[in-house]
Amino acid sequence: TVFVLSPSPEEPLSERWDVLPHVGRLHLYLPPHNTAGRRCEKVKWCELAPCPAKAECRTLNQGYQCFSSTTFLDDSSVLSYRGNGHIQRSLASISVSLRTRKGHVTILHAERGPEFVTVSVQHGFLFLELQSGEGSSTVSLSSRMGVSDGDWHSIHLFMVTPWAEASRWALVLDEEVDEAGSSSSKGGNLDFLREGVDIQLGGLGPNAGWSLEGCLGTVEVGGIALPYYSPLEVNLPCLTTAP
Repeated sequence: TVFVLSPSPEEPLSERWDVLPHVGRLHLYLPPHNTAGRRCEKVKWCELAPCPAKAECRTLNQGYQCFSSTTFLDDSSVLSYRGNGHIQRSLASISVSLRTRKGHVTILHAERGPEFVTVSVQHGFLFLELQSGEGSSTVSLSSRMGVSDGDWHSIHLFMVTPWAEASRWALVLDEEVDEAGSSSSKGGNLDFLREGVDIQLGGLGPNAGWSLEGCLGTVEVGGIALPYYSPLEVNLPCLTTAP
């Protein structure tokens, strides 16, 4: 399954990962009681119940996202996402929740030339490996506590100084800010993911090994969710398309 960043009624063009195929401009006709503003320009998306029953709808500034968890069983469960250059914000963080009993799995992997990012579990501990930015060192960072115990763990990886060209990266596990770790070397951001790069979720790729067996909550890269639902699985009201 390949997901791509493309126009969507859920968010502005610069702020959304979506599913192919997606053609044309989308026009929505909404009842007034689900809108706000002088010109009814603010849509109360979550009141329209657009997400599948098992997903949580979260309202954004100009749209919504459907948050949920999914189960990965083997290599065939690996999901692929691709950015097409519509994202304008700087990507400086990765957030996810994880549940697994395997000691060696890949959670997220992407690469372009010499640049790459891999979030994995090695010997039961969470690892970040990152090479990004011209002249930056390779960032290597691991958790102090194990995560392969079958319990849910929340993971937040981020640049300490995201406005800088290179920064130390930090890891907060299970919201334990006082136990946060940081890398000894500095690395760049994740902006190389914004265009023409495949992001593998749940493994290094089909039949590439290190596949995840367990569950993932919604993964966010730079605060933008990688969806588990296609446009056909959400319940958009009165949807028409125009060329």
